Amino acid sequence: MIVHVGSRTRGGHYWALIRHRSGWLKFDDEKITLIDTPDKFFKESQKAYILFYQKKWVFEKPQAQKD
Repeated sequence: MIVHVGSRTRGGHYWALIRHRSGWLKFDDEKITLIDTPDKFFKESQKAYILFYQKKWVFEKPQAQKD
């Protein structure tokens, strides 16, 4: 998720919140922070500028039936 903080898209500040296997990472300029409890950052999602999604299979893919 890319978040914009500011009143205009040409100004303000952008940062990113990215899901990682050990939790969430916040990328803010040169600073990368591991976020253990991202709840307060999800409140910022109301200001989300761009959201990225990755398809994930919840169930196993059906295998071809053998005759």
